[in-house]
Amino acid sequence: MVMLICLTTPVILAQLPARIEKSMDDYYTELVKVYKIIETEEVDVALQKIDDLKPSIEQKAKNLANLANEDPELLEFLDSEDFLGELQDKPYFKEIMSIMQSEAFNNKFSANSELQLKVEEVENIIESYTNTANDSDEGRSELASGVAFSITISGSHKYSGTYTFMADFEEGAVAYIDDLEYLRIDIVGDDNGKQAEVSFFVDNTGPGRQEWATDGHFAFELMDTDGEIAISLWGSEEMGYFDITRVDGPGGFVTGRIIGECIDSNGDSDAPIPVTADFKVKYIEY
Repeated sequence: MVMLICLTTPVILAQLPARIEKSMDDYYTELVKVYKIIETEEVDVALQKIDDLKPSIEQKAKNLANLANEDPELLEFLDSEDFLGELQDKPYFKEIMSIMQSEAFNNKFSANSELQLKVEEVENIIESYTNTANDSDEGRSELASGVAFSITISGSHKYSGTYTFMADFEEGAVAYIDDLEYLRIDIVGDDNGKQAEVSFFVDNTGPGRQEWATDGHFAFELMDTDGEIAISLWGSEEMGYFDITRVDGPGGFVTGRIIGECIDSNGDSDAPIPVTADFKVKYIEY
């Protein structure tokens, strides 16, 4: 039920553009398959089949998010009875509700934490691609003075939450053109005794959106107060994107937002972790 209302959309379905509604239908129809798998398969088989289905869900979630992101109004959060009333008339909604009420589904799902986590993982896919209205340029303010990086780690990870890192803009939070002509961003900062290191690069040297296009395109490490690695996140091809909002040139600043899913190589699970982050770094000569 949660995954059916997690998509942010400002208008009831009858007012949605046809291509948005079709993309949404494609996405939710794919989610029906997750529930069917849980209802009909043994747990081990269900877990594997859901993993096999994830690339298709991710693609449909990405298609839907890309369409919605073209119109800021479509990204305003909606939690209205009108919207839910429209949604309840959709065949996929009725099918999911029917499956959720079945004994076969409930017996397996309620008794197995792995299945619960797998469904939560699938639910988070759309969140990694869809911005809310607060993510729009109009709804965001620049990071506070002295802050170079702010990241929100979502999901059920033990270090979930928002971290805001102060950094030295002359050496600890910088952007530069590297030897391969990429615009590289490196940040070392501190949040109440927790140190973070951030590193990524973008192909374009000006403002704009860029998908993560290589293995390890985005890297983030968080140390605990004892100096031990608590989180070691990496984002790979097609798992997220950068939205570069400002590039002043050498001597100025580079700012932007990061949205995607990462793997914690220091964690106990390979389940993707949704992250959103904002950054501000000094553009230096290299």
